[in-house]
Amino acid sequence: MKKNFLSIIIVSLNDKKNFLKTLKSILNQKNRNYEIIVVDGMSSDGTLDLIKKYKNKISKTIIEKDAGIYHAMNKGIKISDSIWTIFMNCGDIFYNNKILKIFNEKNYIDHDIVFGNTIISNKFYKVFIKGKYFSKKTVLMPFCHQSSFVKTKFLKKINFNIKYKLSADFNFFLKAYNMKKNFVYFDQKISVVKPGGVSDIFRHKVINENMVIFFNQNSYKNIVKLLLIKLIDKIKQLIKYFLPIKIIYGLIELKHNGFSLK
Repeated sequence: MKKNFLSIIIVSLNDKKNFLKTLKSILNQKNRNYEIIVVDGMSSDGTLDLIKKYKNKISKTIIEKDAGIYHAMNKGIKISDSIWTIFMNCGDIFYNNKILKIFNEKNYIDHDIVFGNTIISNKFYKVFIKGKYFSKKTVLMPFCHQSSFVKTKFLKKINFNIKYKLSADFNFFLKAYNMKKNFVYFDQKISVVKPGGVSDIFRHKVINENMVIFFNQNSYKNIVKLLLIKLIDKIKQLIKYFLPIKIIYGLIELKHNGFSLK
């Protein structure tokens, strides 16, 4: 039996409205050579009713308690049957309905990880984030996980280390880089995600986990870089506390190309 080209794994927990938004974005794609895998942590807000409603569109489901988002992602990997895998959190959408068609037409068979660009958007602003390659100096995620396609066989081999509650994806991609896996930049806007996700809210905890990752690798220079980033973040937070919201948005505009108010 021929494998699907792509597995799209949605991890959900009590986020009915955003779950439907993400699912509809997938179903709207021009290319349908994919399987949809939903891993739900026993939602109680009506998400399970939606899963049942769209059961003919969803290829596989796992509905049970889990030990966190990366544990749920690993469960999805285990039952995936495809060449490539991408993860979408509830509320994340594809940039347009042609992106999977464009990706399918590319010849990335000799690569392990394909990453692209991301739009971060909410009711106040929209920011373009260009994906970047990993390097020896990389200390934080250089691209958005929802804007990356990973060879499924590699995911099955490595999985996410669930001892990292916030940085398991960074640990995974850093490991792939150290293993000299083939990364390639896909010059397309792949996903639109909301600011204020778990990694944004707990940014300092992400930095702390990344420091542990580098400590385990005896990479002390990168630990110092992360400490400096943490210090600068604290200074920025202090400054933002006293600034009007419009000025804060202006600073975001200076930081990122492609900023625009909706």
